[in-house]
Amino acid sequence: MILTVFMSAYNAMPYLPLAVDSILRQTWSEFKLLIVDDGSTDDTQEYLRTLTDPRVVSLRQENRGCGATANRGLEMCDTPLMARMDADDIAHPERLAAQMEFLGRNPQTGMLGTQIAYLVEDRKIPAMDFPAGHDAICRALAAKRCPLCHPALIFNTAIARSIGGYRAEGFGEDIDFMLRFTERARVANLTSILHFQRIHNRSGTFRSSRIMARGQSYALYCAGLRRRNLAEPKFAEYLETMVNRMGFASRAAETIEAWATVQYRKSIIDRAMDRPISAYARLGLLALLRPKAVFSRLVSG
Repeated sequence: MILTVFMSAYNAMPYLPLAVDSILRQTWSEFKLLIVDDGSTDDTQEYLRTLTDPRVVSLRQENRGCGATANRGLEMCDTPLMARMDADDIAHPERLAAQMEFLGRNPQTGMLGTQIAYLVEDRKIPAMDFPAGHDAICRALAAKRCPLCHPALIFNTAIARSIGGYRAEGFGEDIDFMLRFTERARVANLTSILHFQRIHNRSGTFRSSRIMARGQSYALYCAGLRRRNLAEPKFAEYLETMVNRMGFASRAAETIEAWATVQYRKSIIDRAMDRPISAYARLGLLALLRPKAVFSRLVSG
């Protein structure tokens, strides 16, 4: 067996059974599914006890946050490849098979994602197209865009460990991880939509938009230091020192970035719920502050 699918679950009900089922029904069946319950207070643990598929391994820990839980999964992974999956998303039945087939033909690729659609209840909303090639992905990351869907990734376990895994323990851990990975290995995206990323009002994007924005700022700040061969701070050190020194303009930019992310996601929910006036009102407000980003998203559907 060469593949572990890792899923972190925190208060993931009622979506968790759908996420797990979408993995267990994959046409590529040679994998183990590792689920870490990160201190849930809902019925997550009760549901996990009902799983009888021998490919499933689950455990519970005290709440430690996304990055720390991801690192535990990386430590426990005993296969050459690790796939990510969020506990409220749904994977297309062909996702793992398509990714494994691509990696078999392109062994130089160390990380591989897919195109996605957003999932609001049972409705699918088109997402912005991600670039397929390594260079375009790197340019997008440097331009503060996210060209990879973290829960849709498969990556080389050894490379992930060699870069130190996830350095941000809470939300916002993924951008730094992906940036450092692109500096060590080739990355790519498939051109097919093989992952459905759920958007709902309880998701981490809504609850932690500011810390996610700071995670992105940390990732780009450290990438600049690496290009100059300078020492990088740990995430906690960055938050304690650099953020406290932020001037008014920087704090305002961070606030706008966090607000914009939430408003864009809420506009998707409005579109899915047939509230076009509210959806386009949100996009109109965004266009005043981030015209280029809004234009690119509208063009992509």
